[in-house]
Amino acid sequence: MDMINQSSALGNEIVYHSNSKMEMIYLFSSEKGLQEVQEDNEINSKMEMINLFSNEKGLQEFSFSSCSNQNNLASTFRKTVYMDMMNQKGLQKCVKRYHGDNLISRLPDDILLAILSFLPLKEVGRTSVLSSRWKNLWSYISHLNFDDYSSMEKIMRASEFHTVSVEREKYVKWVDSVLQSHRGSTVKELRICFSLVKSATNSITKWLEFAFERHTEKLELNLSEGDLIHAQDKTYVFPQELCSSDGPYKSSRLFNCKSIKMLSLGCIQVSGETIEFFLRGCPLLEQLNVRASKYLTRLEVCGPSLVLKHLEIWDCTYLKSLRISAPKLSSLRLDKIEGLLLEDVPMLASVYVTYADSLIPSIYVERLISTLLCRLSQLEILTFDIYCRKELLLMLKFPLMPKLKKLVIIEGLRGVDSSLLGLANFITASPNLQEFELKQRWHKVERSNNEIQKELKHSPLHQHLNVFRFLGYYGCPSDVELVNYLLENCVALKEIIVDTQTQLRLAYDPLDSEQLELAEIAKGHAKQ
Repeated sequence: MDMINQSSALGNEIVYHSNSKMEMIYLFSSEKGLQEVQEDNEINSKMEMINLFSNEKGLQEFSFSSCSNQNNLASTFRKTVYMDMMNQKGLQKCVKRYHGDNLISRLPDDILLAILSFLPLKEVGRTSVLSSRWKNLWSYISHLNFDDYSSMEKIMRASEFHTVSVEREKYVKWVDSVLQSHRGSTVKELRICFSLVKSATNSITKWLEFAFERHTEKLELNLSEGDLIHAQDKTYVFPQELCSSDGPYKSSRLFNCKSIKMLSLGCIQVSGETIEFFLRGCPLLEQLNVRASKYLTRLEVCGPSLVLKHLEIWDCTYLKSLRISAPKLSSLRLDKIEGLLLEDVPMLASVYVTYADSLIPSIYVERLISTLLCRLSQLEILTFDIYCRKELLLMLKFPLMPKLKKLVIIEGLRGVDSSLLGLANFITASPNLQEFELKQRWHKVERSNNEIQKELKHSPLHQHLNVFRFLGYYGCPSDVELVNYLLENCVALKEIIVDTQTQLRLAYDPLDSEQLELAEIAKGHAKQ
């Protein structure tokens, strides 16, 4: 919807003509209705957005009587309402026309801030023109998501360093300005996602200080350039003094990081000692993500009192030793298993592991089985990211995984088209598997029209697999062969989903003309 406050005459039109855009619009006209909303704690805790219209005609059109009691009202408010913000001129016009009888401004600040938290951060600032009540309200918002997709896209496509430098400077000034203007005592979420390097060190460190001072619960600092990472000498270094008991920050910041529940550090040089500090000093920490840190060489994630549930350590090239003993850990993502020691992980149910055939495949598989899978018979979800020659797939054999329900195989394939039936080893090792998802990422497509000889002559029927997703289907004989194998051997199979456009590419790059042509060819083969 384009306006926050409108008369019910205009509101009725939107109600009846914008159902495809929003699920419901809530109209209130009386103080009693407002009071009922404010006093119902269940509503305040569950609702996602409120959009109020002002007069009784709007109320009658909405048939508010259908929500005759608090239970029905609470159920109604759990539904999602989408609200779009228009430009500043439109907001001013809206306020000038309808400000006299609007009721939304009578709501308490916490509800208004809940509404604002669902808007893009740049749009939140525009609400300051609504009225004097709204002028500074945005500065108390507790969710600060600085994800600037459009500017990031410019950097990804820029051929000149000047463009990159300008966009980075604009982003830093934007974040600095918002944080300096923020008046709230706490921040639930601070999310910084932009391609930044060492030149922004002073500002980035101040952002971290801000997060600790405001008792932030979710802190994400991702400075990578999309899927790409910066050179080591250009990467921001996490200041160790922030975590030192005898450093310049030993007063309040050391204590305030105890509120952190989620910590994500991407493309930041951070040491194992610093990460272990957070594990010790953040008793509420449930999720820890570390990506692309070349300072990380060893790490111990250990402790009987840890409440950590989700751990991701990847793109850390020099990590040689990783010890994990976390009784509540439920999901784990790794891109290497050398030096991995799993101890007390009884709740671990989901694992994402990456394999590249830089090692001799048989040696890697032996390590993977002995280190990881043989100790995790309780696994329910396994994601295996492979970058190898297709003929090596037959070497990837796994022990019995009786509880596995979902299997995701991500392939970065090279070489001439050859059989994919090696993937059957994964399926037969998982007798209770229900979902199988295959993502093919061709680095170089070499189509062959030759028939591929089946290499699995005898295979037991699978009794439980009912969904197969094939992303990156290209229509090669090996693709068709795998689909036919599943149709013949999976007696419970109900659904096959084929996507011909999933290819390995940067997140900000659209499909080029050649890729689109290949996708159309693949689509034609899929329909046959």
